[in-house]
This record gives sequence, C-alpha cells and structure tokens, in this order.
Amino acid sequence: DFYAEYRGVVLEDLLNDAGMLASVTGIKVYAPDGWSQYHPLTADPDPLLYHVIGDYPPASYYYDGEAAYSQDNSLGWCEYTSPRCAALTNGKSVENPSGLKMVLAYQRDGVDLNPGVLTPSNKLDGEGPYRVVPPQKVPGPPDQRSTAANQAVIWPFDNDADHNAGFSTRSATIIKVEPLPPGTTDIDTLEAGWKYVDEGKIVIYGAIDPTPIIQGSMNGLAAAIEAADAAHALKRGAKRMLLNRLNSVNRRITKGRPAVAARVLRTRLMRLTDGCQETGKPHRHDWVTDCAAQDQIYWSLMSINNLLNIR
Repeated sequence: DFYAEYRGVVLEDLLNDAGMLASVTGIKVYAPDGWSQYHPLTADPDPLLYHVIGDYPPASYYYDGEAAYSQDNSLGWCEYTSPRCAALTNGKSVENPSGLKMVLAYQRDGVDLNPGVLTPSNKLDGEGPYRVVPPQKVPGPPDQRSTAANQAVIWPFDNDADHNAGFSTRSATIIKVEPLPPGTTDIDTLEAGWKYVDEGKIVIYGAIDPTPIIQGSMNGLAAAIEAADAAHALKRGAKRMLLNRLNSVNRRITKGRPAVAARVLRTRLMRLTDGCQETGKPHRHDWVTDCAAQDQIYWSLMSINNLLNIR
C-alpha cells in the first residue's frame, strides 16, 4: 500500500465539458494493455463499483511504525514516502475543500506521472500520463498483503477492506461513455492505446454531444469544397450550389433540428456525390465529377450524417 497526493481534474467535470448526454449510465476506462474498468455514473451499493458523480465519504490518515516500509523495516507493507505525509498524523482527516471525488490524475506528489510501458514479462509498468483515481468508498487503514506470512499485525489482510488502488486504472488512454449510441463504431482496444500514451492523449467517446465535432466537420467540408478544382472536379456552378445546401444543413443544426438537417444532407447532398461509391465512377446526376474529390466529400457527409443521429 502507499499514500500519495494526486493532482488532476474531476472526472465528472471532464465528462460534462465533453458534452455527456443525459442518457449516460456509466463509463468504461481502458489501459493500453487491454485492461478495463467499469464505473457507474452515480453511487452504487456494490462495494466494487466506484461512481463518477458525487462525493466519497470523509477519510482519515492511518500511520503506524509497524506498517511503515523502509530499509530498516522490510516487514512493513505501506509506503509513507509522499511529502504530503509529513503534514499528517495518525487519525487526521484527509480533506479536500471541494470534497473527495474521482479524478483523472496527471501528477503524483507534484511530478508528472511516468508514462506506462510494457515490460518484457508483458506487464504494464508506470501509471501515466493519466490515471483514474477513485477515493475509498469505505475508508480504512492500509492492510497487509494477503500473502504475508505473519498476519498477527496491527492491520492484517482484510478481504472485505476497500482496496481502491486495484480499481485505479493506470495509463488510462480511452474512456467509453456508455451506452454507446446506435450507429456508432466501437474502438478496437487491441489496436489502439499505446500511441495515446506516447502522445500524452486520452480519447473520450460514446454518449457525448457531437455538436462541436459536427461543426468542425462542417467547416472542414466547406473548406474542401472551396478547394476543389471547379474546372476538373465539379460541374459548372456546383461549388456554389453545394455550399448553399451545406449552409442550409448548418442552419437546421443551429436551430436544434438535427433530424431535419440529416434528411436534407442525405437527399440534397449525398445523393449528388455517391456515384463513385456505388459504381466506381460518377453518376450522370453527380455534381462532383472527380472520384478523388467525390470520395472526400461523400465520406465527410457520411460522417456528419452519423453524428447527427447521435442524441
């Protein structure tokens, strides 16, 4: 066991900023080695389920020399090396002015978390760049290992104790916000993850409001249409008409009518850019006459269409 002071962002705040939908029931956090951990959104009576939203109960600091591991006490089982421990005494309350909450941590004792790596024995080593840290649901002392030969100590192993470290996902790279909306694709966690560790990134996906992504995609699509070679890739006047219809879709999105926007997008834009997808060459009625340009525009439209159906 160990005591440490983690610094991070409240996970509830992070999900709200990402646009968490009202339909959310929980999250699933993935580590790059394939480990995953489920957390319900709100408090659950199951002692093994650590909730995302709301405070955890007040906790106390537990210290005893018998438990303190050091070079002079190799039989100890708890590390008290955190600088924060110097300001605490046995029984002192562990407090946070904002309450004890689940956090996505990026520092431990004031230092950035060591990025996770896969050891030669195929084990995850390290805990960064991000780690999900839930407080204990049932606060208690650091108990001894279950494998310790001598259990006649101040805090012997307790199978019913709250061992929250085992539920604190190390090197968290992906947070799936459940339930996954219909029409969306799950991430293949066996193929993704380590790249995010290297880049210091974390992916949050699932039941979140797609509006900011839609707006970014709409802007990117408009730029692609503007950049298209009107002389070789588009029919005469098609650039202006495509942009006008794209603006029509955008107005409906702005007015909070995603279903109507999706219908206009499918009937007035996608059907004019689908020939290369269906036959390998443009249809006679297609406004985009070059397959390279058409593929880019069509799949951008398809992506926006899928996002508009997430609600």
